[in-house]
Amino acid sequence: MTGVTTLNDKIFVIYEELPCIIVYMSQEPYNRLADIGISELKDPQDIAVSSSCLYVSDPVSVAIWRVTAANSKVDQWLSGVEAMSVSVTSEEKLMLLVWIDFEGSVEEHNWTWYGEIHVYSESAVKETVIRLSHDITAPWCAVATTKKTVIVSYGYEWHEINGVCELDMNGCMLKTFGSSPGEGVGQLKGPGYVSLDDEERIIVADTANNRVLLLKKQLMQQVLVTWHPQSLDEDAWGPVRLHYDSRSGRLLVGLDNGHLDIYELRT
Repeated sequence: MTGVTTLNDKIFVIYEELPCIIVYMSQEPYNRLADIGISELKDPQDIAVSSSCLYVSDPVSVAIWRVTAANSKVDQWLSGVEAMSVSVTSEEKLMLLVWIDFEGSVEEHNWTWYGEIHVYSESAVKETVIRLSHDITAPWCAVATTKKTVIVSYGYEWHEINGVCELDMNGCMLKTFGSSPGEGVGQLKGPGYVSLDDEERIIVADTANNRVLLLKKQLMQQVLVTWHPQSLDEDAWGPVRLHYDSRSGRLLVGLDNGHLDIYELRT
């Protein structure tokens, strides 16, 4: 699974190399509805929603695809951009994490890249570019807070630092959580995705540690859920995508094997 989000009592899920959006009802028994096909979609990597549209990033087709929620009309909202993550700000602007300067390979365990954050209006006008410091090695995901700051997750397990940081709109570091990769308190290993709860606390998919963390205001960690696979073939392995649904108070967790787990966070 490479992305999950919710809109209008529906759950929308995307998968690697699948040229469509899978749609479910958001209440039990989670009936599957008609898929939304995007014929030129090659390798979707993330999905986000505004009040009326879905946006899917696809680095392989070098585009951001838009789907109007009311009628499932598809159009190529933006072309010529390789975005790993896409999110929507409280002002209905699109925030893209664009990968740059690739080096190495996964096979050799030295794969490295850097990033920029591009902010667009709904009419696809680029308004802001935030250049991330090279201290932020291998950024995965970027989401905006209502305080006009940005949360970024970064680091693969062979990098010196695996962390989550908060930046201002100039890219200056305000807070950081993480250290050398590991599974102890204050450590992350391959933090692949982040989301924000009602209080804008940070929820982290600590992928290689098979757990999801909640980072409180001073970035103190609380473990929300942990998986304990006996092998890579186990049914549940590696939380890779998150979406906190502020309407229902539920956290949707996409696992590496394609399963979707749903948790009630709001009591």
